[in-house]
Amino acid sequence: FDFDLTDEDKISDFLETVEAEDPEVRWLVNNAGMGKYGSFNSVGVQTNLKIIDLNIRALTHLTQGLTPFCTRSSRILQVASTAGFFPTSGFSLYAATKAFVVHLTEALAVEYEEMGIQMTAVCPGPVETEFHERAGDEENNVWPDFLMATPDEIVEKSIHDAKRGRTKSVYGMLFHFGVAVSGLLPSSLSARVSQDMLEA
Repeated sequence: FDFDLTDEDKISDFLETVEAEDPEVRWLVNNAGMGKYGSFNSVGVQTNLKIIDLNIRALTHLTQGLTPFCTRSSRILQVASTAGFFPTSGFSLYAATKAFVVHLTEALAVEYEEMGIQMTAVCPGPVETEFHERAGDEENNVWPDFLMATPDEIVEKSIHDAKRGRTKSVYGMLFHFGVAVSGLLPSSLSARVSQDMLEA
């Protein structure tokens, strides 16, 4: 299957095919996502709604549609972001959608525990992919090179954490610390710092 995940009809068609074939889903990785740098009003409303459709609606639809085919010891990886722990000015909607993914995953981890289905929110920081360029950050990369992770590092870490039953997979000690203290910081401080970084 190769289709636009923001098209609900296409997802429904895909799930109908899955139902007909009745497979055993051992691993489900919801990795598709998008974001757009810029102030909330500078990003077109259709782009903002598409971010919600892909990052939230598609992930929700696929998770709910495919979990009936999971069995004990199946693992579901929901790709979120460390941005999901911090209100982020200039990247506000993306961060908000990833907060949804983090909270949904942690809640479902409890719901599915008795079924033996492991849920893990994969929460990387910046990764060396075309994401930042596509998001409009090619001229203002706020992340220094030493903080960038490779896709292979994120994949290895997330699989390792999922196999060990962890509900969150965070790569890098600095980001581990940031996530750990995120609940102690005023949300307005996070938004202010991110705004200053983008304007620097």
